[in-house]
Amino acid sequence: MTVSTKNDRLKFFLKDRGIRPLDFAKSIGSSQQYVSALLTNKSSLGVKFIEKLTLLYPELSDYWLITGKGEMLNETKNIMQSNKTKESPKEDKKTTIKKMQNSNYNINESTLAERFQKLLNYLGLNSRKLAMEVGDDSSAKYSYVLSGKTKSLNSDTLNKISKRYPQINLHWLNTGNEEILLSTNNVKTKNAVPYYDVDFKGGYEVFDNNESTPPNNFISHPDFNGCTAVVRHSGKSMGEIIDSGDKLGLLEVPTWVEFLAMGEIYGIITTGGQALVKVIIEGKDDDHFKLISKPKKELIENYPPQQIHKKHILKIYQLRALSHKF
Repeated sequence: MTVSTKNDRLKFFLKDRGIRPLDFAKSIGSSQQYVSALLTNKSSLGVKFIEKLTLLYPELSDYWLITGKGEMLNETKNIMQSNKTKESPKEDKKTTIKKMQNSNYNINESTLAERFQKLLNYLGLNSRKLAMEVGDDSSAKYSYVLSGKTKSLNSDTLNKISKRYPQINLHWLNTGNEEILLSTNNVKTKNAVPYYDVDFKGGYEVFDNNESTPPNNFISHPDFNGCTAVVRHSGKSMGEIIDSGDKLGLLEVPTWVEFLAMGEIYGIITTGGQALVKVIIEGKDDDHFKLISKPKKELIENYPPQQIHKKHILKIYQLRALSHKF
């Protein structure tokens, strides 16, 4: 059974077993956005994720998932089990998966044209728009890549793509090895800030900058330098200052319990998973903050001040930047 990528094989497995994406997201403790990114090849399957996945779904062959070889479902005498008899007793599952992902198993058969088309699909662009985005005067070179006439990309083209889209793995693009996206820790532009394309009301998981909830993109712009993350605002409660759809540059305030400047705009993540944008001032006592909305005048009565107990606050982020550009 041949399915082209690990992500495609995961999608095939879920469909074969009748597992809905929503149920799958719940079973692995991740967001629907992350699962959607996996199933559309916009996010890669890392070692930790595969290890967790095969523990939750022991019938799934990790050998098949990683290499595309053998059978999808484990049997009494499958490839993985026969391989395990040859391994050192001290070798754990994580080590096995890493071995399977090395060059002995990861034989890439994609062409540059196929990878370039996948890149365009990921970015939601065509070759002409990509040329405009990266600052190329002509899109002809990209058309040649898509037609198969160009077999490799020169350093100038790669640098332009990397500068505009620092999350793209250039090694994958030029050779087919590894995955389309760099891990968060390997993004080459030091000022690139992870962007999560979700409403700020989406819950605190969207800010976990790790493998289980990867960002949708990275924004490299002076407005957001130094921010922890960029998110999308929604709603009308802060309409006097912030429009729905604006991008917010947030900086985590890890010491908010000890000290927090009053009268500023903050992002508040509650223990219940709510994400709010409010002005914070002194509450009714030392255990509370008062949250103030800033709606347009005609909506003021709809957004009265709220008291929130500090024990219900998980994280606080200072609003450092606001932009309509993205």
